[in-house]
Amino acid sequence: MEIIPDVDVFVGNNIHVDFEIYHYWLRNIGADEVTDLLVSSGASNISHIEINNDDFEKSLLYSHVLDQYRLFSMVEPMVQVPTVLCTQLTYQISLKIQESLVSNYYELDDQVVREILGKKLSKGTRRDLDEVAAKTHKRLRFCHRQFDNCKRIFKTLEDWPGSLLDNIQTKFLLPQELAWKYTVVVFLSSLRFECCKRKLAYLTTSDFIECGKLMIQNWTAAATGSENPETELDRDFLNELRSVRVLSADQKICEKHRHLISQEMEKTYPTLSHASRTPDQSSQSRLSRVRSRDSSKDLIPEALFLKVTRGLVTIASNLYRTKEAQDFFIDVVEKVIEPLQSCSWSKSKVEDFLDIYSTTALQFTQMQQFSDVWKKFSTTAIRSIVKMYYTSKSVDNS
Repeated sequence: MEIIPDVDVFVGNNIHVDFEIYHYWLRNIGADEVTDLLVSSGASNISHIEINNDDFEKSLLYSHVLDQYRLFSMVEPMVQVPTVLCTQLTYQISLKIQESLVSNYYELDDQVVREILGKKLSKGTRRDLDEVAAKTHKRLRFCHRQFDNCKRIFKTLEDWPGSLLDNIQTKFLLPQELAWKYTVVVFLSSLRFECCKRKLAYLTTSDFIECGKLMIQNWTAAATGSENPETELDRDFLNELRSVRVLSADQKICEKHRHLISQEMEKTYPTLSHASRTPDQSSQSRLSRVRSRDSSKDLIPEALFLKVTRGLVTIASNLYRTKEAQDFFIDVVEKVIEPLQSCSWSKSKVEDFLDIYSTTALQFTQMQQFSDVWKKFSTTAIRSIVKMYYTSKSVDNS
């Protein structure tokens, strides 16, 4: 009589996905550990198993976890390419479950992503992920998957023309918020923006996402309707920005600009004049202050104004250089935020000052012909500065 060998059989039709177990699988937690976690928490989607410490019931739960892990491993290649998942005929998976599988698989971990922002998505960076795993207290394979997801999207779409956001949503079927995160991660990594210097350590992933989003919307070639990839800055825009040097090169314009800003700031902050003057200025006689034609200039200290002006103009006029563009975030901190913080201004006051700075700059004839270019730059730069300033100032002093 022929002996039939024992075989393990896994049969599937309408698949059931236990997303609690999927959550553990995505974090590379072993089946044994997951079983223990489910038993200790008493939570599971398995209605026919009463979870307790009984060895038989626990073995049933363990088998269920293994079945789920086996299923996840089989569908993973399709989940990595969502357009394949939604057209495959091997598994009967509802559209809602497909969407949940993809969005959870591609979900970004802020701590891990923070460590790879701006770095080249290469084998060398992947080899260094053991340091990221140790720093973030995440499992190495989890870090690998986060990196591989970013690299997969980058490699798939690096030569696609048009909107990177639209391309990601079309090819990977991700929800818009998540697609925006990948858009910025790919953008910052493609252009190698410096995000890891010590002075930038206080910034979070969401801070970079917001600033990067502004750059993509205003500074890239695709933002002008060009068919060039959205991972490229608009070269014509960057070259025209060099003309804003007039704001710092002409001393008369500098003085007039500071005077205009002081007048506008005094309308919003009438007490600022007392706070910004030095003790010597405060002790001057009332008569001498009245006679001073340019007393309103004192509302914005000359040293502060010159530092901020040089900082903004330097950043703007040098963006056409690749290295200077890569140092945008560190330049913002060193050349603009640090001088502003010396005044202990609140976020709202800094925002008002920068908005007034931007609008009053266009009152000069020399700047009016570059008004569109200046607005594109200043809108993005100011919102980025305010975001970064607010983050570094955890308490609003207003």
